[in-house]
Amino acid sequence: MISFDSSTLILLAKIDLLKETLQDIEIIITDIVQKECTIKDTYDAKIISALIASNHIKVEKKVSKKEMHLIMKDLNINAGEASALWLAKNRKIPLATDDGPTIKACKVFNIPFLTAIHFLLDIFESGIISDREMALVKVERLATYGRYNHRIIESVISRIKGEKP
Repeated sequence: MISFDSSTLILLAKIDLLKETLQDIEIIITDIVQKECTIKDTYDAKIISALIASNHIKVEKKVSKKEMHLIMKDLNINAGEASALWLAKNRKIPLATDDGPTIKACKVFNIPFLTAIHFLLDIFESGIISDREMALVKVERLATYGRYNHRIIESVISRIKGEKP
């Protein structure tokens, strides 16, 4: 089971990898993350809403608001990220996040974290997506929607192409 914040959930939905991600893991989000991800009438929001409705994504409604607000204040992160971090910390599970400040918070709290890139590489390397060209298209889409350093994108492209580092 992995706690997700809205950044990674939305990115995976935008590049059509959220359903594939669910083949290998259980996703749990807080009700705050749920609201952030489903409030707009967008393609990704509809995918996320459908996966929640079908119980493929679990929603945790009991979040310590007091602890969450302390995390927000101390680490200068938003409510959704703070609630997802709180959930990961409380359940002793990894956090999926593509938010820079939240990644730093994971390092502070010693919480393992994953990004959308990790999921893409895992899905490709496990053969769920075996088409190299399709995987490269997904990387391009992540580069468009995400805030990744150019070197990270180039490294992922090289890895998918099977080039040696």
